[in-house]
Amino acid sequence: MTEPGEGTPAHVDELDGLRAIAVLTVLVFHTRIALSYGWLGVELFFVLSGYLITSILLRSRSAMERRGGWWEGYAKPFYIRRTLRIFPLAYAALFVIFVLLPALGWRPAVPFGQQVWYWLYLNNWYIWSAYVPIAGMGHFWSLAVEEQFYLGWPWVVLLAPRKHLARVAVLLATTPMLLRLLLVLVPIFPGKMRGPDTVRITLLRMDGLMVGALLALLAVGGLAQWKPHARWVGLIAGAGFLALTFLPGSSIAFVLITPTFTVTVAATLLLILTSRDSAVCGLLRTRWLTAIGKISYGIYVVHLPIIAVFQERGWAPARILAVSLPATLIVAAVSWFCLERPFLRLKDRLAP
Repeated sequence: MTEPGEGTPAHVDELDGLRAIAVLTVLVFHTRIALSYGWLGVELFFVLSGYLITSILLRSRSAMERRGGWWEGYAKPFYIRRTLRIFPLAYAALFVIFVLLPALGWRPAVPFGQQVWYWLYLNNWYIWSAYVPIAGMGHFWSLAVEEQFYLGWPWVVLLAPRKHLARVAVLLATTPMLLRLLLVLVPIFPGKMRGPDTVRITLLRMDGLMVGALLALLAVGGLAQWKPHARWVGLIAGAGFLALTFLPGSSIAFVLITPTFTVTVAATLLLILTSRDSAVCGLLRTRWLTAIGKISYGIYVVHLPIIAVFQERGWAPARILAVSLPATLIVAAVSWFCLERPFLRLKDRLAP
């Protein structure tokens, strides 16, 4: 999940509000109390990440010559900053779940052959092929998708001619949609491999990231000119998204709902960036939403292991939500102040 504010000229509180909505939607969905399409919160994260990361890369590419060339001015600072943001909490969580808790007898030991996929950020491929998500760790697939995006997309932005970059992003946005449709219409794989909870191959989940990247590319020429179009696109896509939620069947719903939701999010994000005096932006700037958005990465990483503890005890969904929500917020807040923020302070020293 992308660091709040990174990638924009100045910190945008509304984006923290969107992160809060995304992570709370996913949390409620995992308690199984409601929100059948709560998994779309991950798509919201993907669009935000695509926009913010691409914004960072475009600015770094423009300034890399005066900063010391492609390595010192572009690749090195990007990967150092990503490492400091993502790895400390993720690997701390993996250590607790795979090493500490089994050593204390509080959790069954996981064979290293399964663990290694998580340590290497390849668990999305493992889950997709073996369909054996480790209890409380099913959400790590999206972190793997983003990490693989970080490994590949910066080099596309660096090497592709600027005039062709948008075309590449369009291609990478439309290809996953077509491939998911193909999986549904031509059942090459068993049915369990084609639903919203199992299609986790990076190529099949690039559309949200690439729609966000396209928005960043549009921002180079100024976003204000796109504002009138965003209103209509957002209304049409939003209406389509609401209508599609009533479709029966998870596979076809996943194929059709995901792209319409992604487009709706992109249009909404565009309106937020160009209409910050609107009532929606005022709501997204509320203090409690921005506070949750600030620690959203921690919430995302720790929420499912916490929820899994109570699900294994057979608790009712409402009871799980009532206990796991405050517990997750507390753990995420402690992680932010004691672990994440100290590492983030190293960024200006290691990757100015």
